[in-house]
Amino acid sequence: MLPREFGSAELALAVSHELSSQVGSRQAIGGEHRSLLGLESDVKVRLTRQFIGSFPNPDRELFLWDETFPGFGIRVQPTGAKSYQLQYRDRQGKSYRVTLGRYPALRPSEARELARRKMANLLLEEDATLTQEKPATASATTVTELANRYLSEHATIYKKNRSVHEDRRLLTKVILPKLGARPVAAVVRAEVAAFHASLAGTPVQANRALAVLSKMFNLAEVWDLRADGTNPCRHLRKFPEKARRRYLSTQELIQLGSALTKAEAEASESPDVILALRLILLTGARHHEVLSLRWMDVNLERRTLTLSDSKTGERDLVLAAPAIELLKRAARHETSPWLFPGRNPRNHRESLTTPWRRLRTTASIPDVHIHDLRHTYASTAVGLGLGLPVLAGLLGHTQLATTERYAHLDLDPRRDAAEAIASQLEHLLRGNDTAG
Repeated sequence: MLPREFGSAELALAVSHELSSQVGSRQAIGGEHRSLLGLESDVKVRLTRQFIGSFPNPDRELFLWDETFPGFGIRVQPTGAKSYQLQYRDRQGKSYRVTLGRYPALRPSEARELARRKMANLLLEEDATLTQEKPATASATTVTELANRYLSEHATIYKKNRSVHEDRRLLTKVILPKLGARPVAAVVRAEVAAFHASLAGTPVQANRALAVLSKMFNLAEVWDLRADGTNPCRHLRKFPEKARRRYLSTQELIQLGSALTKAEAEASESPDVILALRLILLTGARHHEVLSLRWMDVNLERRTLTLSDSKTGERDLVLAAPAIELLKRAARHETSPWLFPGRNPRNHRESLTTPWRRLRTTASIPDVHIHDLRHTYASTAVGLGLGLPVLAGLLGHTQLATTERYAHLDLDPRRDAAEAIASQLEHLLRGNDTAG
């Protein structure tokens, strides 16, 4: 084991002694590889975690090159900082050096594999990332840094506000605590698969997190942070997702109504919360569509709400009399344009999760989600005999197939039809040739 501090003479002796067991016969560099390499030193060592970790701090910058992979090495600074290097010459004889990442964030095996991919791309003249002008530290970008760039340069530009909010939540709470410190170029499929598998208990969230990661790594290739075709999310299978079918029964609706009335009378919940939940149930709107409403979106004369942040694009939502009465009685916030302002009145409220948990407990419906209120609106419409095209318009579905998930609720007409068909067939089986 090498001591941690050395002067020039002592360092030379120590390095010589340390390397004596490693340096063997030098491997010849042949073919096209020879034209790409330009080593600064003939000293070759076996770069292992133990050797790198125990190497002393020199009094000047020092390069050590790997004996198994010409051109791959590590730079050791007098401060003790160590970074992996790939050095090569192009076909014009110009020398380049690229920093692959820092030790110990990258293990030697990972850095060596990264160097092999870079070298292969060079030989095929496909790697545009290793240019003289490119910053040498690009390959050391972490997943956290990539996430910040993804949010600022992609999500906030191309995605809806609600989707950006959800992406930010997934990154902050789920993805970055596990993968944030990893260098983008070093992440491999096995660790993404392990990350995805660790979320098996919440399959929908696991699949959404995988989708965000996949998009980030696609962009990493576009931004020259990884080689083309190396997205570690490729070929990973998503978990099966079971469509949720939870609707409030007549008794449960009565219980919810009682809980809302009680909270309103006792002022135990904000009037905004109670209004928002009632509007969701009475209009079938998504909860984020309701929370993002501005007063300028309300047209009581036309009996409509303009949903500017709808999942399927801006649309008008038809208001029924009970919803209109709620809006007529609703108090306006003088300092905010929103129906449901957040703590900062310049922004709207983002969530109803915490008060909803209290209210559903009071109503004895602990398994009901806020989105199930929208499902209940749809199930009530089907029960009243409304056709699927009409229901699709009310819910804002652009594809009728999306609405067909509610078709199974309309059982009564099918029961009547089944009774009529079976009765006629039975009548014929009894030998009667006319319907009874």
